[in-house]
Amino acid sequence: EAELQQVQHIDNNFKCDVITSLKNQLTRFSV
Repeated sequence: EAELQQVQHIDNNFKCDVITSLKNQLTRFSV
């Protein structure tokens, strides 16, 4: 179960990274 939580944690971090990079790209385009 600990491994599963770790995988979910990594998955959440990955999603956050993707969203952050997308936002950065959007701000770059709008400027």
